[in-house]
Amino acid sequence: MSLEDLGNIGEFVAALGVIISLIYLAVQIRQNTLSNRATFLFQAQSEGTRIQEKIFDNPDNARLLVLLRNRELPTDLSPDELERIKAFSNGVMNMYVSLAMAHANRQIEDEIYANYCLDFERYVMNSYPGLIPIARDQLAHY
Repeated sequence: MSLEDLGNIGEFVAALGVIISLIYLAVQIRQNTLSNRATFLFQAQSEGTRIQEKIFDNPDNARLLVLLRNRELPTDLSPDELERIKAFSNGVMNMYVSLAMAHANRQIEDEIYANYCLDFERYVMNSYPGLIPIARDQLAHY
């Protein structure tokens, strides 16, 4: 076997190694993408749960949430109550803006994003219309 034959065998083995490495890399990237998507969805669910816990843990927050069922907020809200309503709205909006950004970056699938959008519409638009003007103000800078 000549030196040239050995060189050709070496090139073939090296090319085979590159192909195997690329296949391995593709599998690893896919697994990492799936893991990142699962982590993001878990975080989104956790944030929703955290917002709900704030309502359940504090009767005053629950009372304010009932006020948001009206299209217009009462004019006699204290500054503290108004700030808590804004903080609640901001938390909800941040969660959904994060979902929209994740969808735009292909971190969550279309079907899952569509379901979150439907939930958001039902939750904000239908159940708590008092959030709408606050949410519009908060979304103005996005």
